[in-house]
Order: sequence, then C-alpha cells, then structure tokens
Amino acid sequence: NDDHTHDIPEAWTLMAEINDLARKINPNALMIAEDNSSNTSLTTPTSEGGAGFTAQWEVGFPSTLRDALGVSSAQSLEGISYEIGHTFNGRSTDRITYSDSHDTAANGSARLNELTSPDNAVSSTARKAELLANAISLTSPGIPMLLQGTEFTQKGSFNDWQMLDWNLTGKFAGIVLAHQHLIQLRKNVYGNTAGLLSAQTAIFHKDTANNVLGYRRWDKGGPNDDTVIIANFSNTHFDAYEVVLPSSGTWVVRFNTSWKGYSPEFSESPTRQFKTAPNNTISISMSGYQFLMLGKHSD
Repeated sequence: NDDHTHDIPEAWTLMAEINDLARKINPNALMIAEDNSSNTSLTTPTSEGGAGFTAQWEVGFPSTLRDALGVSSAQSLEGISYEIGHTFNGRSTDRITYSDSHDTAANGSARLNELTSPDNAVSSTARKAELLANAISLTSPGIPMLLQGTEFTQKGSFNDWQMLDWNLTGKFAGIVLAHQHLIQLRKNVYGNTAGLLSAQTAIFHKDTANNVLGYRRWDKGGPNDDTVIIANFSNTHFDAYEVVLPSSGTWVVRFNTSWKGYSPEFSESPTRQFKTAPNNTISISMSGYQFLMLGKHSD
C-alpha cells in the first residue's frame, strides 16, 4: 500500500537510480516491480519522487480470480470486480495482470487448473476455468502475463527443475489456439477491439447469486471499439441468461471460450450476434465457466 511508515529511504533511492540508469542505456527499457505491496509510488516517475518502474505486479489479481471461481474460498465476485478496472496511476500499462505466477502456482499451492479439478487437472472443467481466468487477465487493462504452460494446461505445481509437458501442446492444441486468438484480440489485430487497448473499464453487470460478471472496455466508443465481456464464473449452464448491455444495437461475438474449435468437449453457443431489445437486453445461452466477448457492430 502507500503507507511509508516502514520505508527505507536508501532503498527507494537505489531503485530510482537503477531505473534511471536502465533508461539511460535503453530508453525503451521495460522495468517491472515484482514483489511489492501495491504502492503507487513504485510506478511514479523518478522526476516526481517515485521509484520509476514501468509497471508492477497486480498481486491481488490471481487470488481474486480464485475467489471468483470458488476454488480457494467461498465464491465471491467482489475482489475481481475491483481488480478488473484498477490501475495504480491511471495508466493501463502501469500494472501486470495474471492468473498464475511462479509464486501462486508453488509454495504449497498449485496451478489454477490443478486447484479447479484436483483429480484431473486437464479435465474439460479445468480447461474451461483456466481459459476463463486467462481471458479475464488478457482483457483487463494492464500488461498481461502468462505463466509458462498455462496456454496448454500444464498440470501440477510450478517448480524450477521439472520441464514442461510439451506433448500437451498437441493434445490441447485448441487451448493454445484460444490463447493465440485472445492475444490477437488484445492487440486489436483484427481492427474491431480497439477498446481493449485503452484503460477505460466499467462493470455493467454483477450477478452475485449466479456468479456472472459483465464489463465494458472502450477507447472512443462505438463500432469496432466498444467491447463487452460476459463471464460465467460458475459451472452452471443457463439456457437463456438475460443481460442488459451498455448500449443498444447489434453486438457481434468476437470470442467465445465454448467454441468446439477450442475443444470438441465444449458446449458451443450457436449465436454469432445479438440485437438488443428496446431496453438493451439480450438473452444468452451460456455454459459453465464460459467467457464471451462481444463487439459493437456498425448497424
């Protein structure tokens, strides 16, 4: 936090000098603070008295994802609702978002998919939950980070002496493809998700009874910019789940974790686009742990 009661002034000076030197050598150096207490001064420029890091880990992100999925405690959307739109200094690039790290997947714990399905960490349920968590990280403001192996459902815990099971990249090639698509959408490669490049985020739907969350990402707003996410953090299937979208019009499915191209075991939702009712409502067939990205279409 921003409490400086136990600060060591010389440590702050050292960090600032290291970051200034790094940028003197390479003006484009990306300097990231890993172990921290979510202190805004870490990513404040040295010219303003800060440590001058480019970004810092959003250390609460993985734990709130676990809370939302109910794998570590009573299921709750409160933490992730806050974390999705949080920034340290109002910049989308001043934090690192992630669902797992070498810390969260070790130290007596395990990877998210292992926690979701302890008896079978590559089960359909585990793959859907892990893909949902990574999709949240990749569509929240920040610099996304993926723990090695999460893109092909590596099992167990992280350690630095056991190699990854690269055979899983073939067995679960669809999950690898899903991550490729998410990264391309995050970078607006297709020119229809400009909202994911901005820091602007707003939660527009929070159903704590059913554990479904919706948030909007936008830059200037409008077609090919406005992007909404609807995430089902429960393993419950809904035949007709109603959501009130932020604005009226036609919304096109940009990404859907339930697509059978990502796994033949997934329950694909057939709808490719939605036309809002007069009160901006749409009705969605939604499977358990489904992540749905919709983009505003030019009517």
